[in-house]
Amino acid sequence: MPPSLRSRSTIATIAAVLACLPPGVAAAGEVVNVTTTTLIEYHGENRDSDETNDGFADVINKINLSFGGPVLSTDLRLDTFTLMPVHPSAYPKVAPPGKKYSDDYRIERLTGVIRPGGGLKLTLGDFYAQFGNGIVLSLRKLDELGLETVLRGARIDGEWGPISLTLLGGLTNIQNLDPQNLYFVEDPQDRLAGARVEGRIPGGRLKLGLHGVWGSPSHGEARSASTWMVGGTLDAVLVPGKLLLGTEFDWGLFDALDAYPNQHPQRFPCRDQGSSPFSPCQDTGYAAYLDLSAKLGPVSILVEGKLYDTFALEGSLRYPGDPAPIFYSQPPTAERIDQEIENTHTVVGGRLKLDWRILPTLTVFVSTDGGDYVSVHDLVHSSVDDDEGNAFNRAWYMHVWGGVDLRWDLQRSSLGLSGGWRTEREPVVSGHPGQDWREFKRIAHGELKLNLFLGGDCTLHVSMLHEWRWKREFAGSSVKLVDYHRGTHVVGMDWAGKLSLSVAAEYDTDSIVAGKDGFGSPDAWF
Repeated sequence: MPPSLRSRSTIATIAAVLACLPPGVAAAGEVVNVTTTTLIEYHGENRDSDETNDGFADVINKINLSFGGPVLSTDLRLDTFTLMPVHPSAYPKVAPPGKKYSDDYRIERLTGVIRPGGGLKLTLGDFYAQFGNGIVLSLRKLDELGLETVLRGARIDGEWGPISLTLLGGLTNIQNLDPQNLYFVEDPQDRLAGARVEGRIPGGRLKLGLHGVWGSPSHGEARSASTWMVGGTLDAVLVPGKLLLGTEFDWGLFDALDAYPNQHPQRFPCRDQGSSPFSPCQDTGYAAYLDLSAKLGPVSILVEGKLYDTFALEGSLRYPGDPAPIFYSQPPTAERIDQEIENTHTVVGGRLKLDWRILPTLTVFVSTDGGDYVSVHDLVHSSVDDDEGNAFNRAWYMHVWGGVDLRWDLQRSSLGLSGGWRTEREPVVSGHPGQDWREFKRIAHGELKLNLFLGGDCTLHVSMLHEWRWKREFAGSSVKLVDYHRGTHVVGMDWAGKLSLSVAAEYDTDSIVAGKDGFGSPDAWF
């Protein structure tokens, strides 16, 4: 039997067994849960130049079985992905070079947790992990991006009074389906290890944390053969219920591979290159983050600041020959979570957000975010050494947005409306801000989110997002901004957590070929 059919048969058998589990199978103090999530998608003719992404449907299914007890708990997840031809000429799917479409049936997650007592917890198998604010390590599920990464190995957690300790190590296990293009992605199995210790003073008004992380990609085409990161966090309650402070500072050392001393000079230029251009590069990076929250009566204020200088925990490349690596760190962006950010690893910026609770059920908010994709290290070096050849500046951005949130029916129903405007500009002379700036991206957006309680166990959910976008394109010797549209609209029903059903439609007119107007051809939007 071929491996794919064998995997499919095994998973079908396990799913049938799970479906037949009688209620009340767990003993007293134990809980068994079985959930399943199914997503059916259709991809029609989207009028772009890529002929590999049209004329097919796919079915994604995830079955979760969890068992929880006072000493032992386990979790099992089965993932399936099936391509279904709609037009026979479009199947089997042939992906671009270096990528592939593939049916996939596998046991994606298997985890066991043991609590022997004495403040200890031992985790074996697949688990999430995050240290501090996620700047040095963040392995978790990002629903907004459709990404999920875990570590397959062992983890020990201990807590003794005000002191807590975490030790972990293993190989990375990523989601094997590219959520954007539906390409199959192999697990990189990059090596990671880390430790974190936290201490709290009596009363809980101050918490200090120290951590360290080591990572080594399993494949050669990466930024470094090994990465070492150390840092610390400080969280303080300055005024109980009124003023909170959170900070983090991290430092990293990146040992480049001899075979790839300067693998990605555009993203991470080698600052400490030896006498020969082929000598190994040992580079450093650092990151700092500040979060200040204040509450003044009905007004809440959030101030965030970030300074990241070529700082990221990188793994192997997602695809062979592709310059985009897999990141195992997700630093706070100090922006809306749904934004496409040019660079999260070399940037200086911040955010100021105000929330005003006008009524117990009515809140208005406004936020302004801004920053510069600049390396402070290179900026100082360029100023001190008067090195005009050292390009240190890439672009700056600004984003202003706001909205209103209304709740009623005992907080069971809500309506959120928001909108905003964003611009990004870069120096006319690449890397140097001494000359003029030109806009290369502009976004105006509007959103609606409705949760309507219909009585009993039923709630209606509606989410609508539309973006008017402009991007820079070159036309001969001239440069102009070209507009296009993106949107996502979802309607769903939820029955008290027992069953949830949603229908979604997405469109993007960015890649429509010349002569095909997205508004004139509605199917070109999908």
